[in-house]
Amino acid sequence: MKRSNQLISIHCWGVFLLVLGGGLVLNGWLPPPSPNLSDAEIAKIFRVADGDVTRVVFAAWFLLAPTFGVPAVAIANQMRRIEGPSPALAKMQMLMAPCGVLAVQIPAALWLAAGYRPGLSDTAIATLNDIAWFFMLGAVGPGVVQMMSVMLCILQGDGSIYPRWVGYAILWCALLDLPAALIMFFKTGPLAWDGLLSFWAVAITFFAWAILIWIFTAKAIMRMPDEAPARVDEPQPA
Repeated sequence: MKRSNQLISIHCWGVFLLVLGGGLVLNGWLPPPSPNLSDAEIAKIFRVADGDVTRVVFAAWFLLAPTFGVPAVAIANQMRRIEGPSPALAKMQMLMAPCGVLAVQIPAALWLAAGYRPGLSDTAIATLNDIAWFFMLGAVGPGVVQMMSVMLCILQGDGSIYPRWVGYAILWCALLDLPAALIMFFKTGPLAWDGLLSFWAVAITFFAWAILIWIFTAKAIMRMPDEAPARVDEPQPA
């Protein structure tokens, strides 16, 4: 892969983070609406006059969520340089990336559906909202596996591609994401989806992990020689 193509791949993180973070800010969801609200209060969020802003945000998430998966290609290429010819961890990391795409697209679709039909009942809207948050925050398993695979690979290296401290930082990010798996059991407190552990810790560690791996993957790519594309008439390796 040419170096420029790898840089395009990893810099897609910037698009994803801007769309995700910007959407939360535009919606005023820092923190998100409390799960302890009544069905009528939750439904009102999707029926207010400025609901068009909310729909535009979720439409952007639905469309641009694949930019979460694209950087996995560049990350996997750097991981292969550490693992060698049998890159199990690199493949594992790439397999988890599409799950992360769906963890944004599915909630976006559910929130779009919540505001799509004016006659939808309060209970139906509240249920769609619940399921959306269960996917958005509660489905942390693929993200944790992705982080752990990158972490293990980095710690197996000699520090020439990724500094070893980045691996330890990613380990902490993965561990701090785990409490969000319990949001379906709580409506108040730090483990609710608007709480300290299940929202703020996850949001901060996700952006920290994304920015760390973005910066150091880009640096690793820039240290590589650019690969010239093979000519059509050149014999290809078996």
